[in-house]
Amino acid sequence: MHCERKILVLVQSILLIKLYTMGNKLKYFIITITLILIILPFILLTDLFPFLRFGMFAEPITEEVQKEKFIVSYLINNKETEFNPKEAGIGESTFYYLARNYYYRKEANKFLEKTANSVTVNASEWRLKKIVLRDDKQLKTDTTIVARLSL
Repeated sequence: MHCERKILVLVQSILLIKLYTMGNKLKYFIITITLILIILPFILLTDLFPFLRFGMFAEPITEEVQKEKFIVSYLINNKETEFNPKEAGIGESTFYYLARNYYYRKEANKFLEKTANSVTVNASEWRLKKIVLRDDKQLKTDTTIVARLSL
């Protein structure tokens, strides 16, 4: 009986040790998870949050400040007429994309030459105008003639 009692005490002490260590493991697990949840946003700040517009420390949404529009016009008898891209057999969006592209490559005069050669208009001068619209309002516009081609 004395031997059985020793075995029972030994089993109880082993169970108490396991419970105590399980309690410590649970406590350490909770502390670890808490620290991870506190530190994780600062780790993800440079990796993930910039891609989320409404994430932690996100900047407010700002609208586009200005829009650009390019217009080609020509002079016949000192009267200015806006060029219609369909006269050259090109879609409007494609034509204005090309105008913008040539403007930023600083080859606007080449663009005007190609445009003038693509139609049969007896114009004395071709112009490429850049119109800047601010805040989506037609009242605040800035028009600049960026290229001229005299024929």
